[in-house]
Amino acid sequence: MTDPAPGRLRDHPHALRLQVANTIDGLGTYVGLAALIVMGYHSTLLLGTAMVLAAHILPGLLVAFFVAPRLQHRQRRPLLLMTNALGVLALVPAIAAPSGATAILAAALLGATSVATRGVQMAALAEAVPASVRGRFYGVAGSFSQGVQVVGLAGGGAIAAALSPRAALLIDAGSFTVAALVIATIRFARVVPVRAATSPRPVMGSALQVVWSNPLLRMLACVTWLGALAGTVPEIASPAVTSTNLLPMVMAASPAGGAVAALVGTRLGIFSRVVDTLRLAVVSGASLMLLGGGMYAAMAYPADSVTRALYGVLANALIGGLWVWFLGMMTAFAEYTPPTETVAVGSFMSWSVGAASGVGGFVVALLGVAGGYTALGLLLLPAAMWGLRLVTPAMPLSMGMPNADADHPGSPGTGVVPPS
Repeated sequence: MTDPAPGRLRDHPHALRLQVANTIDGLGTYVGLAALIVMGYHSTLLLGTAMVLAAHILPGLLVAFFVAPRLQHRQRRPLLLMTNALGVLALVPAIAAPSGATAILAAALLGATSVATRGVQMAALAEAVPASVRGRFYGVAGSFSQGVQVVGLAGGGAIAAALSPRAALLIDAGSFTVAALVIATIRFARVVPVRAATSPRPVMGSALQVVWSNPLLRMLACVTWLGALAGTVPEIASPAVTSTNLLPMVMAASPAGGAVAALVGTRLGIFSRVVDTLRLAVVSGASLMLLGGGMYAAMAYPADSVTRALYGVLANALIGGLWVWFLGMMTAFAEYTPPTETVAVGSFMSWSVGAASGVGGFVVALLGVAGGYTALGLLLLPAAMWGLRLVTPAMPLSMGMPNADADHPGSPGTGVVPPS
């Protein structure tokens, strides 16, 4: 994936093809996720959905710390083909014997696989897309990703309800296969193997050290983690919000809002400016608190009430639209992470964001939908305000800053730390 570096997205066909593969994979993933959520909810209600979404934490941690650092200098195509094959195998138990237990097992295996996949994808895209178009690329890709969630969650929920969770999981397995066929046609940049360093490499890699060593990156990571607590709340809470036939719409409202907002944010260049990203995070925290208050009133209506379902659609759409500030964090991490650590850092952030999302699910399970929304907003708002205050006096930080070291972004002397 070594192309010239002009400022147009269409001049990077291999990066776009990788995104096509990611889109196909993502479509099946959300169809399967909806099925696993339904399976978990039928097992133990909200606790079951939270367990499904949190099940990847332990295996994902092992992959992020022990496996991902060893993938940095391996060729991208074989790694991605292997992770797609592992994705198919992870679904076999839940397809063969659908239950709450196999849903949790499949979620754990898929979580571990996706942590490695996201790290390799981050490295491949950073190698393929120059800084001049990276913000726009992630914005457009994020919009497609949100659109895929709309179709995937709505379609997966409908298929699981009308046919069976097994049917939705079979579609997920098929998407892994088709994505692998697309990946096989991509020309990736060749990775030059390196000899082992003379000094021993940390057992758990250097991802945590890279993230935590720079004050700006550390702050952005903390805000990202707190935001991630609420990232999957709309999907987790949906079965408790309504028992009507509008459930697929409630589940898909968040990514629908995100898809529209990602296109608008890309047009405005928000994802290339850290200050704008943090401003949107502040608005997100305040809005989540307000939406939580409204949810208290909505939940007073019966579960089969159309009013309650429509409020769920509105609230989830607003949450999804506001949460596109995550795309700005992704752009910043890709820009300023040292090139020798992209797989490790990408995998670590993928795992940590997923882990935070799982914790958020338990907050909702313990406090209820309205209480969960309000509590998570109370956590995000002060953190985002702190981050905005930290960066605003210094300079209007943006991706591809002129004082950044082009060969070693985030290196000492640039005055910049890798964002997320």
